[in-house]
Order: sequence, then structure tokens, then C-alpha cells
Amino acid sequence: MSIPATSSLLNPALLNALNELNGFGPLFSSTTFPSLANPASLAATAAANLTSADEFPSEQVLALSGLLSQASALTSAAAPFVTSPLTSSLLTQTDSPVLTASPFSGTSATSSSSAVTASSAAGATLTDYQVAVNQLATSQQDTGLSLTSASSTTFNTGTFSIDVTTEYGTAQATTTPVSYSIYAGFTQQQSQQALADAINSANLGLSASVTTSGSTSQLVLSSSTPGTQLAFALNDVAGGNGIAQAFGNASVTPGVAPGDAVVTAAQDAIYSVNGVLASSAGTTNGNTVSEDSGKVTLTLANTTSAGSPATVTVASANTNLAAEVTSLVTAYNNIQTFVTGNSGTLSATLAPQLQAAASRQASTLSSIGITINTDGTLSVNATTLDSAASGSPSSIESALSGPQGLATQLNSFAGGLLTTLEQGFGQAAPQALDTSQLSVGLAGLFPDVLAAATLYGGGLVNIHA
Repeated sequence: MSIPATSSLLNPALLNALNELNGFGPLFSSTTFPSLANPASLAATAAANLTSADEFPSEQVLALSGLLSQASALTSAAAPFVTSPLTSSLLTQTDSPVLTASPFSGTSATSSSSAVTASSAAGATLTDYQVAVNQLATSQQDTGLSLTSASSTTFNTGTFSIDVTTEYGTAQATTTPVSYSIYAGFTQQQSQQALADAINSANLGLSASVTTSGSTSQLVLSSSTPGTQLAFALNDVAGGNGIAQAFGNASVTPGVAPGDAVVTAAQDAIYSVNGVLASSAGTTNGNTVSEDSGKVTLTLANTTSAGSPATVTVASANTNLAAEVTSLVTAYNNIQTFVTGNSGTLSATLAPQLQAAASRQASTLSSIGITINTDGTLSVNATTLDSAASGSPSSIESALSGPQGLATQLNSFAGGLLTTLEQGFGQAAPQALDTSQLSVGLAGLFPDVLAAATLYGGGLVNIHA
């Protein structure tokens, strides 16, 4: 509906009421419309400018003002479901740092036991996992000989190398020479520390330290990540005797304890998911394992009791999904009821347009608990909707989002209304500027005008036109 630029939003009866009631003066003292400070005078001017050609009945003002409010509410309710191509679940399966996750594909994982913690990525299957942990993965640890800390070094002095073999015993085994220096005058503890510092600086996935107890000290090495895949071996290179002095043998391999040194072999995690036994062997993840093609990550923190596995639940991350759908239905019903109730004033095509948008998605809406009533409004089966929101958010996505989704269609419908209404109300009259300002100002304040009339003057019913 177009709004003529010279139309007034007031009928003669209201103008006469404004002219006779002194109580409206404070209501229109506005910094937005300074000229409204004397409404009685303006009312007389506006009344003089009214003609049958540009008269704009107040019931139309109320209808259009109400339609503006309903369309705005519908746009807000549709917003959570209106996604751009950059937020589609298809494009966000890889957890791109650039693309925004779809509101339907986000998931969260919880565990019933502290023995297992879990996380899940967008697009993970919504389901439960029964996780039993029989054995945790542990790291290899080599604890060297106890040497008298302050004694003069028995290590060869000079700069030498040791060979460190990581992923020992696997096809990926790699040997790296590590250089260290022992200087004359070093103590045993300083020599042990020189080896530890050299190994740590090599960044080979090993952690080296020197521990002390009373007057003795020991070199302790361990793999940073648990599991047999990350086992390691140590060997002296010709000329040096660092490993031999620290551990009692020039070669230290997993599971072999030379002399008084202690070598604790690594072990892999043994666990089961839904009754299927598995192991972390062959991986470098230690106690971190994955399911659902990597979309679900399980971290094993402790063993579980026999017969009492941890229950890991992967659910939709959008816990407000059902409430947001209900809000959309409410906004749809409100505008449908409003345009039907104002059919004598508003265009007769509005209600059918709304119902057509819902009818095009009738079957998919029904699958998530939304049905179309005979009067064009919608009803929600809360049980069915809650089930879809928690177990199958993709069905809600199919019904509401995408080019043909109900929310997308309603957002487009409401957006068109808002554009038309805002452009219409925003037009400036080429003549009688004060009349135009009065009209625009009172269009939004019409309900307050009626209330103020009752408060200040006993109501418009007591005022003769």
C-alpha cells in the first residue's frame, strides 16, 4: 500500500479533540518535533489543510503502525534460522576458522564419569557412547643411577654426542644425534644436567630432568606423550660416555634396565566403545582417542570399574532451538491474526501469502511437530519438537532454513513489508511541513493520545466533534 506524500494521518474528529483539550500540551513537547509544542494551534492549521483527496483515516494509521510492529517481530523471530551460504552445515564440517558454524550443526559432548572426558565437533552424530577403560597409556621412563651430586665428574670431558632414537621399534623410528659438553671441574650433578639440557633443547618429544635426594642425584628421561609408539632408546657415540655414566650402560633400550637404572616401558591404552575392544597402539595420541571419523574426541583419564562404563552423550549445542522455533510460530500466528483481523483495512493478499509460505513446507513442518490450522495459524506439538531439537536438528534445518525454508520465506515477506512501510512513513510532504510533522509524530503516538485523553480530559467520548 502506498502512502500519498501530502496525506494527513489525522481525521477531523481527532483534530477537533486536540484543539479543545488543553491537557495534550505536555504530551507533545518534543525535541524531535519542536513545532508540536502547541498542538492546538497546529491542529487548527492541519484541519484547514485537510481535503477529501488527502484525508488519511486514523484506523489506517493504526493498522499500518501495527503491521510495522508485527513485521519487525517476525523478522527478529526468523533471524536464528536465516543462514547465509557461509553458515551452512555443509561448509562447516571441517571446523574452518573462517566460516561460521551452522546453528544446527554445532554439537557438545558430556560424560557421566570423570574417567572419560569428551568433546565433539560440528556435524558429529548425535548419540551415546558406552566407554570402558581397562588400561591407561603410560610413558616410557628411564631413571638413571644415583650419583653423589657434589663428587667430581666421572664423565669424559669435552664435547660429545649421544644418539636418541624416537618411536623406537616402529617403521617411523628416527635417530637424532644430540651434542653435549662436559667441562673439567664439573660435578656429577652438573654433568647430568648438561645431558638433560641437551636432550630438552633437541625438542624430540622427550622430557629430561635431574632429581636429587639427599646427597645424590639421578637423570630422569620420559616421553612427553604416553604410548608404545613414542618409546625411545639412548646410545653413546664413540668418545663419549654420558649414557654409560648416567645409566650404567652405553646403550639403553625400552624394557631393558642396565645395572641399577630403572627403565619403565611404555604401554598403550586399552578400552572399549559400545562393547568393542580397542587400543591406542600404533597412534601418537596416548590416552586421547577418537570416534565418528574424528568428530568425537575421548580423553581417557582413569580406568572404569568393571560393568560401569562411562556414558558419553553427544547432543546439539543449541539448547534454545525448541524455544526459538516456538517463538517463530508465535510471531507467525500474531501477524497472521493481525492481518486477518484488519482485512477491511489492509490488503487482502497478505494473509494468503503467509499461509502459502507455511503450506509449501507442510510435510517437513509436520515432521518437527508444526501443523497448519484451518484459520491459517500454526500449532506446535512440544513433544515432537523437543525430540527433533535434541535428536535431529537437521530436520528443523530442512523445514525452516535454506531458500525454501519457512523462516527464510517469512523473513523475506516481513522484510518487504518493513521496506514498504518505512519508505511510506518516511516520505516528506512538499507542502504544509508542520502538518506532515504532526502526522508522522502522532502516527506512532496514537495509542498514547487516547490514553492521555482519558487521563487529562475524561476521554475522547466526552468531546464533541
